[in-house]
Amino acid sequence: MAGFMVAVFVFGSLSDRIGRRPVILVCLAINVVFGVAIPFSTSYLMFTFLRFFSALGASGGFTTVMEVLGPAHRAILGVAVNLGWSAAYVLLGGLGWLLKDWTYIQLSISVPCVATVLYWWFLPESPRLLLTLGKYDEAEMLLRKAMTENGKDISDLKTVLENLMVQIKKENATKTRGTALDLLKTPNMRKKTLNIYLCWFVTALYII
Repeated sequence: MAGFMVAVFVFGSLSDRIGRRPVILVCLAINVVFGVAIPFSTSYLMFTFLRFFSALGASGGFTTVMEVLGPAHRAILGVAVNLGWSAAYVLLGGLGWLLKDWTYIQLSISVPCVATVLYWWFLPESPRLLLTLGKYDEAEMLLRKAMTENGKDISDLKTVLENLMVQIKKENATKTRGTALDLLKTPNMRKKTLNIYLCWFVTALYII
């Protein structure tokens, strides 16, 4: 849980600065390396240290990629991500019964994550973030490729992107940099934030 907490504060902000793709790839690598190392712990202190960084990588890897999709598909993706999590928990009991030893259980859930190295070739950067960072050419190239693969008309792509850039520049000119404290400033946002805190607190107790 400490690893999850640190990841939320560190990787969310970092992904806004350097991009979603590098942060996700680094987090996946951290999760794999430390996850595979956990069964070889020689002390409780070493086990706790490795668990912290494994959780750090696992949580950081969840940096939102929803913005890559259109609004019509985001709800489906949000549910689909948690279906994998739920299915794993269902299977974990049977896996524990079959393997018995915790070291083998840990390896069985960590080693398959090595396959995430394939993300290096398939995981795109967020076009929305590229536009926000002013990387117009990269965003155009990425969107052109995606639209071509999906059979979409790209004839007016350049005009659409130019209009988006103008809109983003206007928003950035009037936007003030927020902090985590802004979540508690107004009554409505404070109520929602505290409700989410409570939900995650209960969820964390269930996971533990």
